[in-house]
Amino acid sequence: MKIFGADNAYNQAKIDELRSRERSAPVKSGKSGDGASQVRSSETVAVSGMAREIGKIKSAVHDTPDVRKEKIQAIKESIAKGEYHVSGDKIAGKIIEDIIKQGK
Repeated sequence: MKIFGADNAYNQAKIDELRSRERSAPVKSGKSGDGASQVRSSETVAVSGMAREIGKIKSAVHDTPDVRKEKIQAIKESIAKGEYHVSGDKIAGKIIEDIIKQGK
């Protein structure tokens, strides 16, 4: 199963970039006359609980295998025994669904 529209590598790269910017933010000298005053600029990101949950779900989906080996093995065994039959209507329906999805 492929989920389109979510690029975890890109999202993670952006998060890493923001974290590295925060760590290496330049120290700016204040204009108090003696130069002793220093101000460190930083960026903060607030993430809601829902955003954290969505991140966990994305990770779980990403880590889930696309292939269910048990189901494939069962189908292979059925085919080998001559017990696996699919109607032509189902095949035609799936072909049409695929063509429609590709057109979007």
